[in-house]
Amino acid sequence: MVTFGVSAALIATGVRPRPAARARAERTHLLRESGEGFQIVFGRETLRAISVMIFVLTMFASCPRAWRPPGRPRATPTWSPEGWTRA
Repeated sequence: MVTFGVSAALIATGVRPRPAARARAERTHLLRESGEGFQIVFGRETLRAISVMIFVLTMFASCPRAWRPPGRPRATPTWSPEGWTRA
């Protein structure tokens, strides 16, 4: 609870209002803007490599938890840092 309060205080004091990236009159359909974002990310080799790497790492980091069939005992002790790593 303390860290939540500290985060809220930092956000309340440190974030300044700023204008939107596009004015309301310049905005287009949400899917069109999403497509433009995908073109930016996947159109550049560096950003594409970073996004694919994060996707693959996330996939392999979270899948082993689902591979254990229900009812099978855990291979790790009752206490595990698993909760801290997934937070």
